[in-house]
Amino acid sequence: MDLGFATLTHSRYPGGHRCPPHAHEFSKVSLLLSGELRERAGGCEVEPHAGSLVVKPAGVEHSDEITEDRYYYFLKSVPARGYGYSNVHFTLAGRVIAAVCGKDWRDVLAERIFAPLGMKQATGHADSMYARADVAIPMEGTSGHFTACATRKTDRTMHAAGGLGTSILDLERWLRFQLGSGEVDGTRLVSAKGLAEMHVTQAKGKPSGSVKVREGSGLGWFTSSYRGHRCIEHGGGYVGTAELISFLPEEQIGVAVVANATIGQALTQLVTRDVFDAVVEPTADDQLPDLRKKVQRFFARKRSASRPKNLAHSKLRKLEPAAYTGVFENEHFGTMRIAYTGGRLSGRLGQLPFDIVEHGDGIQVVSSAGTSPVRFERGKGDERVTRIEVEGLTTGVTTFTRRD
Repeated sequence: MDLGFATLTHSRYPGGHRCPPHAHEFSKVSLLLSGELRERAGGCEVEPHAGSLVVKPAGVEHSDEITEDRYYYFLKSVPARGYGYSNVHFTLAGRVIAAVCGKDWRDVLAERIFAPLGMKQATGHADSMYARADVAIPMEGTSGHFTACATRKTDRTMHAAGGLGTSILDLERWLRFQLGSGEVDGTRLVSAKGLAEMHVTQAKGKPSGSVKVREGSGLGWFTSSYRGHRCIEHGGGYVGTAELISFLPEEQIGVAVVANATIGQALTQLVTRDVFDAVVEPTADDQLPDLRKKVQRFFARKRSASRPKNLAHSKLRKLEPAAYTGVFENEHFGTMRIAYTGGRLSGRLGQLPFDIVEHGDGIQVVSSAGTSPVRFERGKGDERVTRIEVEGLTTGVTTFTRRD
């Protein structure tokens, strides 16, 4: 099965929005699609417009869907000049695949990528993946020990940017596909020329790093130099997970490392470096002792850190706890719910639970995804909080307005 490449760029957004000056460089979405793009599929219209494609979702839009308005909103957080990386574009690609093929992007990958390559465990369906008896549960370091993460991916939050579940045997076949010029065990999925294009730098960045120097991005890959050898890689993860897939094309060596803990990011780098050095720099220093020290310091900080005081018991609280509770909304981030139970103020943004705590002379929301400063406001004459301002969700401040 030979699939062709289609590069889609957005040049205009709803309401007459124009892309920022840099957007054409960053909004390129490379898709593996067979045949021509159809103008209508899967309940969505794919409308040619000024040399681009504008995807219009039909029917009700859910709060966790990356719509065009939201896409433009998040795109504005990309640096106005220079090189930048954004997950939003992969999520948009998933929506385009669904529009063109008439089915969920996860099912398209399963049929057109995973099955032909013999990747038997790979899936984008989180619910079925976590229902398996042999799945590695995401873990986090708490009080010096690893425990299962309170927040876990579901089908609603498993967008095309992150992610997929797979096995190490599947990743072995994925690496063979990349190193085999688009072919595994006699099955060709893409042309050698098409695959090679994915490995070429499309957007250059400022070189960073020493042993491994990041140069920019190809199509779905980061392009780097490892001790002077061309290196293609992509890594990442979400709460309780970490992965790194890397290969040296000329040396025909690939490494895939996965870990079910966020702190495993350091492990993925260490293992990859050890394997590469065994081939290109056998006399390089062992990095494991340094990593062990970092992990020990991490758990020491966890053990010594005192539990932050909940806002309900803080001197920073200006109102009765009940005045903070309710349902608040933001057009881009959806619904935030705050409750007062068990003597504590806590909340949930979508499916993400968070605590509200005192931090120095300010207040923060704390979740498995990190911490963000937050401010509560009430209008003149109001007895309850009417607005919540959260920093750090993107650039600047995100405002949630009371709905109930």
